[in-house]
Amino acid sequence: MAKYNGSAFGSLSGKLGNAVAAKWKGIDTARSYNSQPSNPNSPAQQVQRGKMKTLVAFLKNIWSYALKNQFDQNSTGTTGWAKAIKANIAYAGQTAMAVVASVKISMGNRLQPAITSASASVAAPNIVVNFSTTVTTGQNAATDIVRAVAYNSTDNTWGIPTTTVALSTGAIPIPKPPLMTVGDIIHIYLASTDASGQETSGTSHIQVTAVA
Repeated sequence: MAKYNGSAFGSLSGKLGNAVAAKWKGIDTARSYNSQPSNPNSPAQQVQRGKMKTLVAFLKNIWSYALKNQFDQNSTGTTGWAKAIKANIAYAGQTAMAVVASVKISMGNRLQPAITSASASVAAPNIVVNFSTTVTTGQNAATDIVRAVAYNSTDNTWGIPTTTVALSTGAIPIPKPPLMTVGDIIHIYLASTDASGQETSGTSHIQVTAVA
């Protein structure tokens, strides 16, 4: 796809010769016209399409609460949603999903605030997540907002907080996923943002097993 600065006729739209012109996010673009698109549905394409389907369903659950503000703020020339997909597609599985979804994906190299412990009891209304309150100069602040979600990969359900807490609190309660039972695998993801929604940390992840 190519960008152009307009034509002698102003903005163009539709097929013109061997090109198709359109406007995307306020940008004039043009691409070559393909009269016979190929769709062999190869095994590799099926895998990728399966990943995309799973990823879209995964991100929709937490988009408004945990991701929209920070991805939208870092989406010049594209959409926040498109950037979220691109950032996470490599971590997607075709059926079950236990991936982190944030601006910076740091599963192996956790940045503050790191999760220090979590307890998931079926008998309790909330999963209690404890995290480090360490402030790193130039990265985060004690007043930053903690975003955390719990994903039950056993039955693909979510626990999403109805409120937020500051980094200085050191703990956040997450409503347990509605179908959680003993033995379910629960993935917890936690990151921090400033008041405007700009991310101030990577994402920390912990996996726990639901107990009685």
